[in-house]
Amino acid sequence: RSAPTLPFCSLVMNSATLSISSAHLRVDISKLGAEIQSIRSNDGASWLWHGDPAHWAGRAPILFPVIGRSPDSQVSIDGKFHPMPPHGFALTSEFCVREALSDRCQLRLAATSETRVHYPFNFTLDVSFEVKGMVVLVQADVVNLEDRSIPVCIGFHPAFPWPMVGCSVDELHLCRLDHRGSPPVRRLDENGLMLLDSELSLFHEGKLKLDQTLFSRRAIILDTEAGSTVQYGVCGKPGIEVAFWGLPHLGIWSKPGAPFLCIEPWQGLPPLVGDSAALELRPGTRMVPPGANHHVAMALRFGAMVA
Repeated sequence: RSAPTLPFCSLVMNSATLSISSAHLRVDISKLGAEIQSIRSNDGASWLWHGDPAHWAGRAPILFPVIGRSPDSQVSIDGKFHPMPPHGFALTSEFCVREALSDRCQLRLAATSETRVHYPFNFTLDVSFEVKGMVVLVQADVVNLEDRSIPVCIGFHPAFPWPMVGCSVDELHLCRLDHRGSPPVRRLDENGLMLLDSELSLFHEGKLKLDQTLFSRRAIILDTEAGSTVQYGVCGKPGIEVAFWGLPHLGIWSKPGAPFLCIEPWQGLPPLVGDSAALELRPGTRMVPPGANHHVAMALRFGAMVA
């Protein structure tokens, strides 16, 4: 059967950045990568990392259709190799605007000749943003427009200030899992591939005491539960709560000495050391059936008291 016609974008916007707001928050979003650029509360506080390239130029990229690096910067699909940049191509792609209202917007990336160089499928990726009070809801929907299943990994990569808003660098910062568990962690090798064996947990009763030395071995990666929530900040002070759905893995990352912390809910993982380059065999890859919509979501709540 012939490939379906790709949906067009219903709204054309000339500005490179969209703004949405509530009575408490203003959120600026770039059409490049559908990436949040800033989140500010009406007291002037800035809750998102500002993207200083001296440390890391990202702020909150969308990861698609892979998570992390690929062996030799390639993936194999149907036995053919395709170049694949770290975390995929969505973060460097121009999205078009499908909806733009005062408190919400939606952006779309559709397959093009450029995306097919990396990922030879017809698809749409819609990313929507909505702000309510002190909460920012981010949802992503991948629709498979092929007549066969396609492999999909997708994730969020928001970065937050460290130290937290209103806190000092000398105060103990922590991440806390809502289930209060002590899950084992996974690490990456120097090429960004997953090491084969898990390690003893760095969490005690769900609490990870943050220290720059934790990230000398790159990201901390763990499996999470459906509908999980992570708190970040200083105990007894307002911080950030990250809730997520359809995203069974979590990365926590910073560069040693850099003043930010990334809390990254993922569906999909980097490949294991020595694994096949086949995208469909990567850990956590979802095979999305023809015509199906694969949905994931994340809610960021700012000013939440850290327990």
